[in-house]
Amino acid sequence: MPTHVETAAILLRSVDYGEADRIVTLLGRARGKRALFARSIRKSKRRFRGGVGPFSVLEVSYQETSPDKLGRLTDSEAVRVFERIPVDPFRLAAGSHVLTLLDATLEDGMGGEASWDSVLRFFEWLDGDALTRGRIEAGALRMQLRILAEGGYLPDLHRCAETGTPILELSSARLDPSRGLVPIRAGVGQPGELLDGPALFWLAQLVAGRFPDESERAQAREVALALNRVWEYVLDRQVRTWPMVASTFGY
Repeated sequence: MPTHVETAAILLRSVDYGEADRIVTLLGRARGKRALFARSIRKSKRRFRGGVGPFSVLEVSYQETSPDKLGRLTDSEAVRVFERIPVDPFRLAAGSHVLTLLDATLEDGMGGEASWDSVLRFFEWLDGDALTRGRIEAGALRMQLRILAEGGYLPDLHRCAETGTPILELSSARLDPSRGLVPIRAGVGQPGELLDGPALFWLAQLVAGRFPDESERAQAREVALALNRVWEYVLDRQVRTWPMVASTFGY
């Protein structure tokens, strides 16, 4: 017998299907990630009030029969819209990348209230007043670290995984997805992999929950490139939003 679900949700991804339908992937507060079939969503304004778009808090209703089959989205209303995110290129790139990474890392049914609250707080912050490019960049990278940590990657970035040396005492290291910070020999590794002392200091500020110096563009770039290499390893492919992020932030 179908189960009726009502929950707050955020759109992770949508794919047009046929002339008027769409398959939407939502992160729901109640039941985590769920892919749903939305019949006539591109025509019906009565059942889908305010649309089903990204960077909005949606109140949705859907029917599901079993975890391995698409549920059916029956009703949706946008109850809160983060209006600054889609109109600013830096906010848009950061927000889109985070949604894509969540969609890529969460299995169906995963996520739930903890992931929901984390994304909601991030979007509330990203929609705030007077955010600079540097703060948006740092905030997005910190959110990526949180997503990776929840997936069991990059453990204990405060110190070297092999020696226990604190991060602020390291002269160079690389990010190993399963071990965290590991030493790297001179001349070993690929572009975007090595983090030198200044970049490690910049990373340490993120790990401590602080915003690094916005003038340190080279260090921010090193950390962003290193994290992208981690994502390529975790997902076994390039993240589709990475070219937009790299172009927008100048990586």
